[in-house]
Amino acid sequence: MSELRFNPFADQWVIIAIERATRPESFSSKEVEKAKPKDQCPFCYTYEDMTPPEVYAVPVKGKDRLPNASDWQLRVVPNKFSALSREVIPETGFMHLGSCSTTCMAFGYGAHEVIISSPDHAKSIGQLEQKQVELIVETYQKRYRVLAKDKLVEYIQIICNHGKAGGASLEHPHSQVFAMPFVPQVIKTELAHFAEHRKKHKTGLMLATIEDARKRDLVVYENDGFVVFCPFWSRMPFECWIAPKQEQARFEEMSAEQRSLFTKALRILLQRYFMKLNNPPYNYFIHTLPVQEMRDEKKAPEYHWHVECLPRLTTQAGLEFGADVFINTMVPEKAAAFLR
Repeated sequence: MSELRFNPFADQWVIIAIERATRPESFSSKEVEKAKPKDQCPFCYTYEDMTPPEVYAVPVKGKDRLPNASDWQLRVVPNKFSALSREVIPETGFMHLGSCSTTCMAFGYGAHEVIISSPDHAKSIGQLEQKQVELIVETYQKRYRVLAKDKLVEYIQIICNHGKAGGASLEHPHSQVFAMPFVPQVIKTELAHFAEHRKKHKTGLMLATIEDARKRDLVVYENDGFVVFCPFWSRMPFECWIAPKQEQARFEEMSAEQRSLFTKALRILLQRYFMKLNNPPYNYFIHTLPVQEMRDEKKAPEYHWHVECLPRLTTQAGLEFGADVFINTMVPEKAAAFLR
């Protein structure tokens, strides 16, 4: 018999199809299709002129480097096919066009950047050394702070797509940053449920979730600062979340010590995916407090930033898109045990 499990963060039901459940090891035998590499990869050395001019770069230590030249450890460029742009904003500022009662339209204002993980074309983030991944995470924080200075930006979404099925059009590992003039509904929903849980139970929703994950043996890994666990309501096989052990609303406020611990947790999870699931396509994304809340220090909304990691080992279809109800054929308890 299947089970219905409720996700208190998204106000969403998930079907855990126990009778259709797949053995964990069967996922690792699947051939995973990679994004097709190009003969001339725009994210590799000597092809820097194939991208828009960089907005940030970390040079190789001890080497002098001109902008947009080689000899970099990490590079950030505007997306060549940007989903959002600062160039479309009118002089009057961000504004809605038409009536929002039925049809709402707005200028596609914002920013869309690409963080090129390293010069290595073949190594995914989980295969890179600790220091390099720390550099990536530090860059996430730096670009967040820079983009948050724009008063029209309301939310900044950091994502990583890996593999063709994960949405990566280029094989060279990279992440993306979207600065948007609105707060996505998923974040509004999370904020509401965090506040509601605190009001009802006098404790944080994420802290309660972490404690429940320990009791149910859903923890995959933890260190002094972070916990990696398979949510009880996992939408997809081997879905994992990474969260700070202590309540912290803003990802961008992590200290250097916290960043090191977070990097270790992220690397270990991605390494487990690589080794145990045969390098699957995946998406991970960071949920943090909206920018406006960051600007107003007087406000202290209930929130707990976290990362959601979703291997793309199954296909979402009509039920997922039509009813926002996911069917997961991998029991989270078994997934956590397998990943440990």
